[in-house]
Amino acid sequence: MNENYNELLFGALARHKISAERVADSVNLVRGEGPTAHRVNVDLAAFQEVLPADEADVAIRRYADGIAAVMMEPGRSIASSWDFARTVARVTPRIVPSAFLDGARAALGGVPPFSVPFHGDLCLVVIVELDRGSRVLTRSQVDAWGATDDRVVAAARSLLFHRTRDARWAPRGDGPVYELSTIDDERAVCSTVFADVFYSELKPGARFGIPARDTLLFVLEDTSDNLEALKVEVDRAFRDAEFPLTGSLFGFESGIPIPVEH
Repeated sequence: MNENYNELLFGALARHKISAERVADSVNLVRGEGPTAHRVNVDLAAFQEVLPADEADVAIRRYADGIAAVMMEPGRSIASSWDFARTVARVTPRIVPSAFLDGARAALGGVPPFSVPFHGDLCLVVIVELDRGSRVLTRSQVDAWGATDDRVVAAARSLLFHRTRDARWAPRGDGPVYELSTIDDERAVCSTVFADVFYSELKPGARFGIPARDTLLFVLEDTSDNLEALKVEVDRAFRDAEFPLTGSLFGFESGIPIPVEH
């Protein structure tokens, strides 16, 4: 077992205010205090098995991010028993890489999070906002509702749409690239409603990138100069991001993000 990887995981979790206590080849994790503290045990061998050979440090941060998302739910939460009607008014989507799913599943005791493919290594998950904290929606809870994936994602996009209506964009430097500003750091997922929110401003040639979860960059027309400038900014942001997503460029087809070649 690579102990350096374990230490990187513990350090990443500490930044999420999660304490770690090593127990043989597993680790007990605690977030919070008292009766609402969230406690989980994670198998370290299983954690290391899913790490890629390259860029393990990035994958470890993503894995820790998935664990932390699960542990945002208070220990005595009953949200796992909520029905669709009670949950649907509190859901928003998030774009995450597969390592996030691995970490979330580990923190959920092997229960997979609800997810749908987005692009490449990326998926959409759904976060349920609670009165205190938040919950990663699980596949088993959705299956118990009998709801389709499309219905769940549509509900999450609906709430995101209303939250994004007040978003603004501004030039990124002196070139043709713009960046989205929102009230929180989950800007990348706004791409799923971007064409709907700004339908009157966007042109058919609009292209965008989501190099990190807190970054959405775009150009209004797909000229060669614009695309080159966008690719440069996306590559730079992807390289420098703490939580990188993808260096790909996207367009819109009937308002839905689709990858495009450059």
